[in-house]
Amino acid sequence: MKRSDDIGLGLGLAFVAASLTAFQVVLLQIFSYLHWHHFAFLVVSIALLGFGASGTFLSLFRRPLSKRAHTLVPLFSVACGLALPGSIMALQGSALRFEFLLLFTKKFEIFKFAATCLILTI
Repeated sequence: MKRSDDIGLGLGLAFVAASLTAFQVVLLQIFSYLHWHHFAFLVVSIALLGFGASGTFLSLFRRPLSKRAHTLVPLFSVACGLALPGSIMALQGSALRFEFLLLFTKKFEIFKFAATCLILTI
């Protein structure tokens, strides 16, 4: 890899990590507004579940994914970027019905996409 590729990859990973951190803060704000409680434990557990599922997925399919890592990393980062605003809009639509299963599936995928992107580059 060229040096410019390494810089671009590093900047891309920095943006993915920053967006995940900002998304966790947004989730805390939404929970504190809607339910008068911050639900920090819920946000952290969703993030850890996404990272754990991504690690399990990558450990099961390590060889085929590592061969195509140069095409999968941008794909997973774009999927994470597209899922972030859609997830916030979907959460606002179901604000009156606080369904935990629906909440986990909406938020879990974002952390899984981002963690897969971050782990594939290591």
